[in-house]
Parts: sequence; C-alpha cells; structure tokens
Amino acid sequence: GTDKVRKMTKHFRADVAANGRSSCRRCRVAVSIGEFRMGVVCGNPFDPQDVLVRWYHPRCLFEHLQEDADERQLTDIGDIAGFDQLGQQHKDIIEKAMAGELPAAVKAKKPAASGEVVRKTPPVAASTPSLPSSSSSKMNKSASVSSS
Repeated sequence: GTDKVRKMTKHFRADVAANGRSSCRRCRVAVSIGEFRMGVVCGNPFDPQDVLVRWYHPRCLFEHLQEDADERQLTDIGDIAGFDQLGQQHKDIIEKAMAGELPAAVKAKKPAASGEVVRKTPPVAASTPSLPSSSSSKMNKSASVSSS
C-alpha cells in the first residue's frame, strides 16, 4: 500500500502493453498487446494508499495535455517511469512529441459507444453463470407437450 505510493514518484509511465485490457482514456480505442502506450499516474479514488494509471496512445496523451491546462504537464523525460527500459524507437516518439512533433495517429479502429468497454478478447464463457442447455430444452419440450 504505502510503499507503492512512495515508489511512484514519477507522474507518467511508458511501456508496451502486456495484455489487451487497457483502453485509451481519450479515444476509447483498446490498446493492443505489444502496443506502445503512455500513462498518467494518479491517486486511486477507491484506495488512498494506492495509485492507478490512466493509459493513452502516445498521440492521444500529448493532445490531452495540450487541451487540459489543469493536467500536470510533461516537461522532463525524468518524470516518465519506464523510459529507460524503452526501445530507441519509443524514446524517439516521446522526445519528438515533447518538442512539438506529435506521433502518428492511431489506426482508425471503431471507438466504443459512450460507456461501453472496449475488449480485445471476448469474455471467458466459464466466468459467467448460465443455465445448462439441457434445462432450457426440457422447458421447451414441456411447453409443447402442455399445448397439445
């Protein structure tokens, strides 16, 4: 809890997505596995001892920062957790964006409708409770028998 907050002294993060569960806070398009992403580290409203990361596509993050003067601004590479572990291509994207040259836009994937969660993979069927198929077929048979 508290140790995690102390360790997260940097206000931004950059990495390659390890799974497809995150989506961009600006455009709402899913961030695919292996895709470069950047995040804003902020307090967790559900646990004051913890932090969470709001993930963005790199271009979306820099556009968000330009539009939102109240958001903490990214002015120093040293404020990006994970920067040293990035490949040179990703470091170049950040450095150019900080100099005003925005990275390419995300490929046009259909964003989620308002309030809809974008999922890279379908939900696992075993995790959702459902009626066994045999009981529903019994119900249909009994309905047809009673109507005869």
